[in-house]
Amino acid sequence: MTPPHVPEVRLYLASEAHDLWLKTEEELEEIGLPPPFWAFAWAGGQGLARHVLDHP
Repeated sequence: MTPPHVPEVRLYLASEAHDLWLKTEEELEEIGLPPPFWAFAWAGGQGLARHVLDHP
């Protein structure tokens, strides 16, 4: 997908991100690790990407 405000960036996202997040969180909790926030798209990333692209 291409985010609306950052057409230069392409994202490859899981279609069921919420279910994937829950499964990942549960499995990592069992072994004592925090959720991998870096592995999932977050809304603020679009604004940050726009800023970085406009101000390299």
